[in-house]
Amino acid sequence: MEVSEVQRSDWGSFVFFSDPDGNGWAVQQLPARNYADQSARP
Repeated sequence: MEVSEVQRSDWGSFVFFSDPDGNGWAVQQLPARNYADQSARP
């Protein structure tokens, strides 16, 4: 199974691949949240 290179951005990283049946898939990794930044939200 071939997997794409990791595509990185500020809001997450992705890899893409197709299974043997031809279905396309994406795997996403989100960056860790800094919960201290969330304190100002209601």
